[in-house]
Amino acid sequence: MIFTAKSLNDLPLIANQIISIVGERAIICFDAQMGSGKTTLIKHLIQILSTDKFTGSPTFTIANEYHSLKGDRISHLDLYRIEKKEELFDLNIDYYLDESKYCFIEWPEKSISFLPNDTFWVYIRIEEDQSRTIQIENDHKP
Repeated sequence: MIFTAKSLNDLPLIANQIISIVGERAIICFDAQMGSGKTTLIKHLIQILSTDKFTGSPTFTIANEYHSLKGDRISHLDLYRIEKKEELFDLNIDYYLDESKYCFIEWPEKSISFLPNDTFWVYIRIEEDQSRTIQIENDHKP
């Protein structure tokens, strides 16, 4: 499925549509260049799914946890600073993948070998007019 965000005002609707596509439990990886809006889209997803206040990207802490409206765990991982796949063992990535109702992963490249086959991928592309093309798929395009 492909969406177009002409402005930030389009993101809440797109976030709702993404949730309806992925269902009630999902791992969603975000594949996009820096500054494309990954964190902003995740913020809208968390605002829809959680009563917790969004605390920003976990660039330095690697992981932020939130609670769903029913009390389930929602995880937001930012793997930008991960240099080696082995660091993901220290992070205990399996905990986040297995125990989260939703797990949103920015910069997922080093985590691919840990991800289940039913992982969703969101690709964000910045267009010439600065709009965003947002595509969600159930397979990864390396």
